Amino acid sequence: MEVASPLTIAHAAAGTKRSLACSPGLMDNPFVTSSMEISDENNNNMQRAFKRRRFLPDSAMAETNDGPTDFPSFMTAAINKNKSIFSSAITASSSNGPSFKRCRQDALSPVQSQGDLERLVETQSNEIECLKSAKANLETSLASLKSEHEKTLNENRILKRAVTIQQERQTQASNDLEAARHFKVNAEDNIRRLEQMIFSLRYHLQAQQTPGNDFMGFQPPDVY
Repeated sequence: MEVASPLTIAHAAAGTKRSLACSPGLMDNPFVTSSMEISDENNNNMQRAFKRRRFLPDSAMAETNDGPTDFPSFMTAAINKNKSIFSSAITASSSNGPSFKRCRQDALSPVQSQGDLERLVETQSNEIECLKSAKANLETSLASLKSEHEKTLNENRILKRAVTIQQERQTQASNDLEAARHFKVNAEDNIRRLEQMIFSLRYHLQAQQTPGNDFMGFQPPDVY
């Protein structure tokens, strides 16, 4: 009696791996779940066919061995179909979701993440220290600038007062010059009037004096 080897059935059954919690993309893919259900149905059909062939009598087994049968082709087609289904499922899971190795690396990375956090904290503390030193420098520069600003304000105040005094002096000097000009004009007018008065008085004096017949008479002095 010839018995078919169950290795292919075990291989087909081994193809349906148990789903893991770290592979959500593989379990959430509807194509993968449907392919796994189809593979389970094919495996059940192959197991039923194997049991039926196992319980057949020797004559029937001889006839099936001597004559042509569809059992090997059926198993080969099922195996090929399962292989194609699982290869497509693996490809879809690798393209859609993270791989199992990536999940294991993520599961083994708390120490690395802690080291990264420590380095991040250290860099942030260094940046804080740099900012504190920069703030102190800015405060000192601000204090010095404030003192210089106060000094400049005092100097500007003094300069404004000096400019005001200078303007007042210039105004007073211009007023004095204007008054002196008026006084000069008035003095020139007075001098001209006095000269005219002197000339008229001299003319009257000459007119009032009668010229004498005596050649040696009194003559007024010549005034040059």
